[in-house]
Order: sequence, then structure tokens, then C-alpha cells
Amino acid sequence: MILHFELENPSNGEIMEIAVPEKMSIEDFCREMRSKMGLPQDCGASFHMIIDQQNRVFMQDDAIADHVDMLWEGADDPNDLEKKAPIYYEDYYYPESQYTLRDLFPQVGANILYGQDYDKIYCSLVEITEY
Repeated sequence: MILHFELENPSNGEIMEIAVPEKMSIEDFCREMRSKMGLPQDCGASFHMIIDQQNRVFMQDDAIADHVDMLWEGADDPNDLEKKAPIYYEDYYYPESQYTLRDLFPQVGANILYGQDYDKIYCSLVEITEY
């Protein structure tokens, strides 16, 4: 099956379409999406996040631990109630290399938010076709 997506950059109004195999990993899809939308491929790309409709957060596998460490930086009180939120723990994040697009997009109409630095891309599954 081929999944067809609409990608929208709300900051400049640009809308693009992309079609990829349903078994593609989320990690590979992010590379394709960045390329199609002209987003930087620099170190900021490593810390991108995907938030799906179930509010699950997917990140590049090797960036999760670093991201959590950065959240904890400057925490002078480990009992601070704010630091007890799930986002401060690695098991809150899903490593994107272990999931395919069908995990993110179970049906037509499903959508995600891709964030990289200050760039945001809304991505919606608009059609599924045979090979």
C-alpha cells in the first residue's frame, strides 16, 4: 500500500503532497518530509518531535536521552512538582525507528504535528492506494 499525505507549513502557507510505502519507518518518513518541505538537515533535525492524535511523542532514538537531560538541566530541586511530569522521563517518548507509518496513521484523516526548532509541519493522511 502507498500512503498519500498532505504536508502544510502554517508559517508560510506552503502545502505539498508526498506518497510513501506504508511500512516506511517514522524515522525515514521524517527525512523525506524534511527534504520535501525544505527544512534544515542540521543538528536541530536530530531533536525533532512528532505528536500524534493520541498525544504520543515520537523522537529520534538517540535524541531521547539527550532531550530528557536538557529538560533536567538547571533543576535545583529534584522534588519540584513540575519535574515530576511525564515529559521528564525517557519512557514517555517513543523511539521512531521502532514504528512504521501505520502506527501513526491508522486510517485516512489521521494527522500529526512535526516540530523541528521553530518549524512546524502539519501532516495528514489523505489517501491509501495499492502499489
